[in-house]
Amino acid sequence: MVVVALIIGLAMGLFGSGGAILTLPSLIYFLGIEDKVAIIGSLVVVGFISAVTAIPHLFSKTTNFSALVYFAPSGIAMSFLGAKIGSFTSSEIQISVFALLAFLAAIKLLMQPNLPSTNSSEVKKLSLVITGGIVGFFTGFIGVGGGFLIVPSLILLANLSIRAAAATSVVIILLQSIVGTAAYALYSPDYFDQLPWKTLMVIGVIASVGSLSGVVLSRYLSQTLLSRILGVLLILVSTTLLYTKLF
Repeated sequence: MVVVALIIGLAMGLFGSGGAILTLPSLIYFLGIEDKVAIIGSLVVVGFISAVTAIPHLFSKTTNFSALVYFAPSGIAMSFLGAKIGSFTSSEIQISVFALLAFLAAIKLLMQPNLPSTNSSEVKKLSLVITGGIVGFFTGFIGVGGGFLIVPSLILLANLSIRAAAATSVVIILLQSIVGTAAYALYSPDYFDQLPWKTLMVIGVIASVGSLSGVVLSRYLSQTLLSRILGVLLILVSTTLLYTKLF
């Protein structure tokens, strides 16, 4: 589990996403945690990792606050609604939606042409607000940080480089994870009370070490390579989850 936690953190540091994509399956398959509890636990772990990962990005001024202002508020509001609905939805539906969205995000990333290494001044403000709300809803509904949806959205709508998108994403993930966790605590107290807090904190600490390493490593890798790796990772995880749930 130590190795898995390091990989989870490395993904967050490199891509600004991928934490929940690996955390959720790991809690279910490696630790044998019940699906619904794992969904909530994934939010806790990803929120912890994103809090740590956001620190070096803020100091290096990589975070794009312009995109953050348009994307985050609607996302935070809708993540609470998504978590409320998710608390009354079967875990099979939640995980299937998670896998499907991850697969679609992967296809979109892999179909993109080579990505620029610098940010463009063109920002689709209304699209960011709308997309932020949609992503926020699914973040709460499927119990993940949502970085695998946030990063492609910031690249495509705010014209950010993947490094800036990753840095901005972890701040949004932190805010949405806090709201989503609070919503599950309110609407699913029985499952929330079953959270293995010590285990989640250990995973969070180990993953944070990997995450900080990923932030440093991302400075030496090309934008296009990072986006392609993320796309392949999303396809592998989503198809595995869909296969195990459907067959």
